[in-house]
Amino acid sequence: MFDRFRKDDEDGFTLIELLVVVIIIGILAAVAIPQFLAQRERAFESQVQADLRSAAHQMELAFRSRGDYPTDAEVDFTTGVGVSLQVSEPIAPGGQVFCLTGRHAELLGGAVLLSWDSDGGGQVDGDVC
Repeated sequence: MFDRFRKDDEDGFTLIELLVVVIIIGILAAVAIPQFLAQRERAFESQVQADLRSAAHQMELAFRSRGDYPTDAEVDFTTGVGVSLQVSEPIAPGGQVFCLTGRHAELLGGAVLLSWDSDGGGQVDGDVC
């Protein structure tokens, strides 16, 4: 019916074809964007975990060499972009226990992800310090 209005030399897509393509792209974006954001969050968590483990190993090495754990003012950890680690003041007398807290600036407004409790035996979820 509409073919009689179209000249023989006109090429292009109909409005229906364009709308179908736009709808398909919208559906793909609705599926892909949440997956991308979840993957990004897992990457931030992995970065904090890796930095936290590295810092805990540094703390253990310091303990073996000096006999007690260093405080927050005495350490300078190398971390990934957006990651901050904090050493709590020694929980037990004589600096025999330490607690690390890892945060990422891009994740949930910098929410606490993981902590490391030397007395508890390692990594724990949440903020235990």
